[in-house]
Amino acid sequence: MGGGSWGGRPGQMGLAQFTEKWTSAGEVGPAKLDSAPPAPVAVIYDWDKIMTGDIVKSENMLNPPMLKWKSERGALYTIAILDFGFPPGIQYGHWLVSNVRDAWSINWGDEIFSYIPPFGFERINEETAIGQTQGTALHDLMVLVFKQKNGRVDMSDMTQTTCDPTILSKRVVSKDALIEKYNLELVAGNFFYTTYTKTTDDIICYFSKCSGAPWPYPAAGINDGPQCQK
Repeated sequence: MGGGSWGGRPGQMGLAQFTEKWTSAGEVGPAKLDSAPPAPVAVIYDWDKIMTGDIVKSENMLNPPMLKWKSERGALYTIAILDFGFPPGIQYGHWLVSNVRDAWSINWGDEIFSYIPPFGFERINEETAIGQTQGTALHDLMVLVFKQKNGRVDMSDMTQTTCDPTILSKRVVSKDALIEKYNLELVAGNFFYTTYTKTTDDIICYFSKCSGAPWPYPAAGINDGPQCQK
C-alpha cells in the first residue's frame, strides 16, 4: 500500500506542502494536533479521492470510505474519523475501528463505532432553525490512522453501533485520551470539511429518532416528522 495516488509517504516537496496545508488551516495547534501527520492517508468516497482540505457533501459520504496508507508487516492499526467542530479537547466519532492489519482488511477489524456519515449545520434564529448554507465549510473532519504500539487492543467497552441515545454521548471522545490509554502512534492522516445540504436534514432526523427527541432542538420541517420519532 502507499505511494502514488493512493497515499503513503510523498516526496519531500509533497510532504512539505501536505504539512503546510494542516498548519495554514489551523489543524495544528493546542486544540487539534501537536503536529501534522507524518504521512497522508488517501480517502476515497464512492471512487472519488478526497483532497486535503476539501469541502465534501454528506450525500457523497453515505458509505464508509476506502482508505489507503503505508502499513508495516505485522503491525496493527486503529482508524478513526473524528469531528473536531466541538469544544477544544473533545471530538465526535463518526467511525472507529481497531486491530486493523492494513487498508485491505478494515472489514476484519473490530468496529467500535459503526459508520455515520459526517455532516454539518449552523444553529440560527436562537436555535429554532437550521442554517442552510450550502457550500460553506463547517466542521473539520480528520481521518486518522494510529499504529497500536503494544499490538492488539481491547476497546470493546466503548462500542456504539446502535440507534439509541448513546449515539450522542458515547461517541464523544478525546483523541489524546485514546492515544494515552491504548498507546497509539499517529502515522497517517487527512482532513476535510463538511457543509450543509438537504442530506444533512436526513441525518438530523436520524439522530432525533435515535435520541428520542428532536435533535439538536426542534426545527420545523426537519426533525418534527413521524419518521424522526421512535
